[in-house]
Amino acid sequence: MATPPADHQIPRFQSATEKIEARLSHEVRSALALEASGGVYNGERAFVNYRGIAMSVKSTWLSRDLPVLEATIAILTEPQHPGFVDVRAIAERCEMDAHDVFDALRDMNGVYVNLQRNLSSDPNGQLVMGVTPVARIAVGQWPSVEMLSGRLITSFQQAEQAEVDPVRKSRLRAVSDGLTEMGQQVVVAVVSAAISGHH
Repeated sequence: MATPPADHQIPRFQSATEKIEARLSHEVRSALALEASGGVYNGERAFVNYRGIAMSVKSTWLSRDLPVLEATIAILTEPQHPGFVDVRAIAERCEMDAHDVFDALRDMNGVYVNLQRNLSSDPNGQLVMGVTPVARIAVGQWPSVEMLSGRLITSFQQAEQAEVDPVRKSRLRAVSDGLTEMGQQVVVAVVSAAISGHH
């Protein structure tokens, strides 16, 4: 039969427990607070890294990237435009510093813009050779798949309300109800497949 621990050993166990509890560092507690605050940490958007530490990340989308992207697309869609634009023209259009514009384009390169970089240290001469479909959707120039799917459902609902023939009205209602019951995600998947040509 095992001998029960001596009384003097109990405080050691309690002390060890207290040490474990004390290891909840300020960073980990901040990560828990981050989750409770909906992803805002010290007034900025943030994330929790693999160690469970809250890392604050300053958002640049609204203040820098989106205005640069909007100015870039606006210039590229002007009549008889050559199809490329330099940083200088973009900076003048959105009234921002050329270095900030170049930083935004560099960060968006490959996803939103096609940036052709040269060896010059002057950002003004760097060229944007085009933008991606994702960029046109981001600025609202093209509709998103979610928007198209929503319009599809709304169109059937409006057609059903305007239809006077009982049989057609019933069929339109059945389609509208079916699309609504499938859910937005399913409709989005169907519309995406139709656009891309996949079956």
